[in-house]
Amino acid sequence: MVFQNEVEGRCLLSENQLGTVRRVQGAKEQAFINLAINKHNMNNLKTSWIGVKKAFDSVEHYYLIVYISKLNLPTWVNDFIHTITSLWKLSIRGNGKEILEKKIM
Repeated sequence: MVFQNEVEGRCLLSENQLGTVRRVQGAKEQAFINLAINKHNMNNLKTSWIGVKKAFDSVEHYYLIVYISKLNLPTWVNDFIHTITSLWKLSIRGNGKEILEKKIM
């Protein structure tokens, strides 16, 4: 909550990151709604989505971490970001089987 208040107060999120803004549905929720509507109407449309647990998927992670550290946020926030990003990994699954797993960063 404290971190979210800092981010919102400083207007650090771009408009295309609305899935992380309060009271706005994210892509995952919208995908589930589309899937439910599809099933309800008995359509044979296949749906898929990619679950991304971070907002930093299009910019080099090291750059973002350095940038975030210059925002004068509390030390615990920077420590948390360093810890959590060191645990990131990419998992690709198909038909219930793992195809690839790779550490990110």
